Amino acid sequence: MIDLVKFCSKDKTRLQINKPWSRGEYTYATEGHIMIRVSRLADVSEDPAAPDGNDIFVQSAKIQGRTWCTIPPYTLERKPCNDCHGDGYFHKCDNCEGSGYVGRNDRDCSDCDGDGFLSCTEFAPEAYPCEDCDGEGLGRPECCVDFMEGEKILARFQGAFLELVKDFPNVQIGIARNCDPAIIRFNDGEGLLMPIRA
Repeated sequence: MIDLVKFCSKDKTRLQINKPWSRGEYTYATEGHIMIRVSRLADVSEDPAAPDGNDIFVQSAKIQGRTWCTIPPYTLERKPCNDCHGDGYFHKCDNCEGSGYVGRNDRDCSDCDGDGFLSCTEFAPEAYPCEDCDGEGLGRPECCVDFMEGEKILARFQGAFLELVKDFPNVQIGIARNCDPAIIRFNDGEGLLMPIRA
């Protein structure tokens, strides 16, 4: 079974796509650049605030002339997470007690630079994992992957998104013209992926 949560947004301002949702015959997950849908899962409820995933798939299916490709070989580079500086975890700052401010004039705390939290290892007391890297300490994999037809670049995609789908059974990417979303097809479902604009 596919872990749909890894396709969801972690952005707290986009609550409508922070978790998978069901609608009609399908269950969906997206973070905004990639969307996956599978046959409806009984344990995933409907969410009226979530986008109309089916309409997005229907509109993309109307685009003609796709070139179907397998994912080419690529190498990812993972740098330390920008949020936790590679430590993977945070704990509340002792100096400001998590407020980010000290003193009567509410100056930024010098220990945590006003954040209220300090990065740390998982072994620190009351540590919790970094939301950006899920406690790994590594940022999103970085690389651009070119899909080629001879000498011509058909499309370029972020390696981090390809990394999420590369092990799906029989995965293929249907590349459209211009910057239209690519269709991802695989044994257990389908998806859409936005290319990098040139």
